[in-house]
Amino acid sequence: MLSLTVGQVQNLRAGDVLDLKQRKTHKYRPVTLNPTAIAAIQNWLAVSNLQPEDYLFMGQRGCLTVETMSTRVKTWCQDVGLKGNYGSHTLPKTWGYWQRLERGTIVNPRRELYVMGLEAV
Repeated sequence: MLSLTVGQVQNLRAGDVLDLKQRKTHKYRPVTLNPTAIAAIQNWLAVSNLQPEDYLFMGQRGCLTVETMSTRVKTWCQDVGLKGNYGSHTLPKTWGYWQRLERGTIVNPRRELYVMGLEAV
């Protein structure tokens, strides 16, 4: 997901599916984008000067990495006083936990999820 380019997402609509190659397994995983994700992408593209070949998620040294995001999540959690070992891979599991707790919905965090708006497929 972090290596998406502007050209890959600039014309997407809600319900479109991206086939993302997983770095660890090299398998492709379908990810469906919901209206919230599309709106966030379009809002970002409207205020940025990104070109179609540019990465959608940029850091100071180029494309953001999983390691960078994990470090950021850990820092954010520490900054707000959360105790525990959090990282970028913790987020889908945490979301699944809250879906079950608040809505009574059983969600397998490894299954396909709507991105950003986080609605289960």
